[in-house]
Amino acid sequence: ASGAQGEVTMADQPPKGFVRCSSWPTIKAPEPDRRIWMLSVEVEKDLKAKAPKIWNRLQTHLGQAIQYLVLMLVVATYAACPLTVSWAKVVGHGEDGLPIKGRPFKEGSVIVASWLLICCVGLSLSFASGGLKHVRQCFDLKHIIVFAPAGIGWAMADVCEVLAVARIDPATYGVLSQGRLLSSAAAGWMICGAWQTGLQWGILACLSLICMAYCMVPDDSRPNSERLFEWRLRQDTWLTVDRFHTPEPEEHLLGGIFALTKVTLSVLCSVYVETCFKSSGAQPMRLHVQMTQVSFSSIIAASTGYLLICLLRHEDPTHFFSGPDGSWTRRTMAVAAMYCWREWICSLCVKHFDSLVKNICNAVSLVVTYSFTVAARETDFSILKAMLLVAIVLEVINYCFTRRAPVVELPVNEYAAMLPKEA
Repeated sequence: ASGAQGEVTMADQPPKGFVRCSSWPTIKAPEPDRRIWMLSVEVEKDLKAKAPKIWNRLQTHLGQAIQYLVLMLVVATYAACPLTVSWAKVVGHGEDGLPIKGRPFKEGSVIVASWLLICCVGLSLSFASGGLKHVRQCFDLKHIIVFAPAGIGWAMADVCEVLAVARIDPATYGVLSQGRLLSSAAAGWMICGAWQTGLQWGILACLSLICMAYCMVPDDSRPNSERLFEWRLRQDTWLTVDRFHTPEPEEHLLGGIFALTKVTLSVLCSVYVETCFKSSGAQPMRLHVQMTQVSFSSIIAASTGYLLICLLRHEDPTHFFSGPDGSWTRRTMAVAAMYCWREWICSLCVKHFDSLVKNICNAVSLVVTYSFTVAARETDFSILKAMLLVAIVLEVINYCFTRRAPVVELPVNEYAAMLPKEA
């Protein structure tokens, strides 16, 4: 130490021959305020308190890379699901070479098959990781009842999606489904107490409006319903299927109600299952055990929904593996496998991030889906859609920066200094 009278300075290295007294206190350098990239402040504090080992691992570069990988997989999965369904529904090609999409399978049968597959995968992972002990946990009736609202809600949301798409056009359904961002944030605030700042509410609202505008941009290509009707006429199946017609206003209204019901169930169930995933006590259960418990109620609800769809469409429910335009193929099994993978990766995202992050990934997936369809020449490039997709990416980046910003807490005396003094 050196300096003038009354001043004490510390050098980086002590002078030669300096001997430190053992009674002097040790001054530790302050640790940098490190934050995990995508987790909100409340979620990270809760994770640090309940699982400090996991929090420390996520502070490393490897942990951040794992976070990026999970989010990229969620985005890729949301983009791959509609592409896989569209690919599986191709029943022929028109004179212009564009694919014609029909109904070679019943959508409800794929929902049932996907939840059966989720159950089988969960039991297999449970047995592989913990033997019969983890398998017995999967059949814990108490936790099955706890997860039942989420399982039933998810399955019925898929059923409502099938009923909605059959009554309204894809653009209208896309506009209505984009309300999940604001709905998810509102549900997270009401159920989990995850409050958003004014800036974050504004960004989410702008992101929802941009996604709605993207869905409303019309395509120049001929509607698939017209080309499918002509294909059915050539196949001599027009007597056994519904003819092409303009939906009645009542059907549009009913389709909108189904779409809003699907969004509501999906959002509420995601937030509910998030609270269940993150409140499992001192020894939280593994994800494959929890997903297996969810699947039991989902299988029952999906089977009931399948019967309901067949009743409303006047179809024979015993023909499980056939549809109006064909039957199950390897492509149909790929759709069931993709649905299974979607539930697993999205549940992982909800468990380690939150349901709002999952829905933001869904919005970003529009970029991947549109890029693939343009590259595959299934649709023409639109500069308006490209600009809207760039705006979506920028809004998501802005929202990510708001979640990374540290929360500054001012002392009480600083607040008191701002108040006017009484005369």
